[in-house]
Amino acid sequence: MGAKLRISRATLRTKLLEHFPRSSITYGKACAAVNVLTDGEGPPVRITFQDGSSQACDILVAADGIHSKARASILPLEKPKYTGVMMFAGRSDVMDPLPRPTGEGQWMVPAPTGTFLFVSPLEQHRVHWSVSWQAPLPLAAQLNVKLKDPSTAQEVLDLVTSKAAPFGEPFPTLFRNTAMSGLYATPLMEKLPHPNTAPVICIGDCLHPMTPFSGNGANMAFCDAWQLAQQLMDPSHATLDEAVIAFDAEAGPRSTQALSRGTHLMSLCHQQGIRHWLIRGLICIVRVIMGASSFGDTVKLWRFLGRLFGAHKNAEKL
Repeated sequence: MGAKLRISRATLRTKLLEHFPRSSITYGKACAAVNVLTDGEGPPVRITFQDGSSQACDILVAADGIHSKARASILPLEKPKYTGVMMFAGRSDVMDPLPRPTGEGQWMVPAPTGTFLFVSPLEQHRVHWSVSWQAPLPLAAQLNVKLKDPSTAQEVLDLVTSKAAPFGEPFPTLFRNTAMSGLYATPLMEKLPHPNTAPVICIGDCLHPMTPFSGNGANMAFCDAWQLAQQLMDPSHATLDEAVIAFDAEAGPRSTQALSRGTHLMSLCHQQGIRHWLIRGLICIVRVIMGASSFGDTVKLWRFLGRLFGAHKNAEKL
């Protein structure tokens, strides 16, 4: 349990693909819609792809992410909600050596303006960083569009520079050493898990999208896949419905707890003014008293203080 490993998703996908026969994976088939058939003739699920083709199946495990077309087709009211926080993030170019102290582990820096900086080493010679702040949804939704447009990209970069003004080195160095292709902006969304109904079973962000402040998005998806497979193969379940109910009993509480932790931490990290300084002061005092020194210990303190300062109110709005 001690050390944590952070790798890029591209590297993770590459490693996973090494253990799958290429013939078992079909590329270029983006889901457009899913229909559950009730006529009793043939397979009960039909997937329509964006190229116009379709495929029937007995069971569909929907893992198409936060903006899932499968979920929208069968549960149109189960939509992720905007948290009120937007994030601008990037993956740096290769840097050898990494600027200090980025090579020493994950670290997070809240500013009294309500802007939050997170930095984490990514593999050996790259860094993942993010700057987040509270913003209305229209602005958050527009930033990524503007970033990809050469005529408006500089406007976005100037905004991020101004938001990140409270942060000193190494952030300016990381920002300069991140190519445009490595930058992205996104409104942070989340949703509590919904009950699954066979034959369409949602997992991962399709089931319970959460913000990076939960620190568990990919891990939750792995847990979902593993536990769903176990339940589907469990001979004690007489029907598919029983297996799905058993899966929900595990995935629901687990992901809800992760969502709640992330909401507490996210709210606390974007406090402004006197509340910001009061919280930072309390964290310093508690760290000394408790001897908390690791990144994980600090995160636990932030979450605990989030509950004391009413961050739980945001969690109740989920």
